[in-house]
Amino acid sequence: MHAMRFAHIFTPRINALIAAIVYGCWAFYTNSEHGLVASSKAGIIQAIYAFMSTLSVSNVALRIFHFFDNKTCGLIYGFIGSFILMITIPSGVHYVSGTPDIIETILPGVVFGSTYLGAFLWNLHKVNYKK
Repeated sequence: MHAMRFAHIFTPRINALIAAIVYGCWAFYTNSEHGLVASSKAGIIQAIYAFMSTLSVSNVALRIFHFFDNKTCGLIYGFIGSFILMITIPSGVHYVSGTPDIIETILPGVVFGSTYLGAFLWNLHKVNYKK
């Protein structure tokens, strides 16, 4: 039980830090052809968002999962709700900030974020619904 509490508290934070570094660098790289100011701005925005997203998407998925006490509904709606959040927020922020290549900038985060989210919910499912 103690190990699960430790993993639940610290793993998302460590993953958030890794996400910030990786996706911030990716956004900088994909926008580098537009100059240092545009690429730096995109990199910083994406790094901040990646950090916060990893933490907040996990919490949203967790709340939705528990709201729908049914394991199938919890998995499906937890994923869908968090996925929508994961796409909508960075797209809007990058659009408002003028990021030139929005889809290229957020695509790795969406792909790997979806994988992380699926694994997070699956592990939650395994812990809560042992047979």
